[in-house]
Amino acid sequence: MLALATLIRLRVKLDLYPNVKTLFAGLGRTGIRIDITGKTQSIIFAGRTVKSISVEKLLKNSVKKIAKISNIIRPGRQRSLKKLLAIVPATLKALSNYTYSILKSAAIEEFDGEINAGFGPPHITGAAFGFYQATLAGIPAIAGRFKYIPDWNGLSFQGQLRISVSIPLYRLLFKTMIMLWQLPLRELLKLAIGTKKAQS
Repeated sequence: MLALATLIRLRVKLDLYPNVKTLFAGLGRTGIRIDITGKTQSIIFAGRTVKSISVEKLLKNSVKKIAKISNIIRPGRQRSLKKLLAIVPATLKALSNYTYSILKSAAIEEFDGEINAGFGPPHITGAAFGFYQATLAGIPAIAGRFKYIPDWNGLSFQGQLRISVSIPLYRLLFKTMIMLWQLPLRELLKLAIGTKKAQS
């Protein structure tokens, strides 16, 4: 049963249309969907909405939880800048390897759309158009499925876009375990807790 569960794909889907703007992340048809226009977050189970909550309320609850968790970083404790700098290279390397491996393992299921957009100054719009051309060269699979038409006259955005990217759950779990093994977790935890300041 566990082996079959790992064959499920983690999916992220973005829909940007004039009347529909949603972001979904989950396993199969179960997960979280954010309505960007309505500013609501919904829990989806087997394609059906189970519960909805406003993003504003969700952010307030998240801030409260973060405040509770941050109590581990107690005032009156000190942290060595030297020790922090010592673990930065290993931490950045582990995170960059993880990000690269996840992107490499991800599969583009859908990538369709057309966007007509300008970013104000012509040179910025030109840079965006150049990035678009470079992306087409690097990912030939999306050529002909996505079109960016630059607007050189000013700031504007209109169009529609659908993107769906997935990754097998077993690969995500495996890559995450490797990252945790590579991270200096013990040192990170010690820095988070800190040490008591010497009494003067």
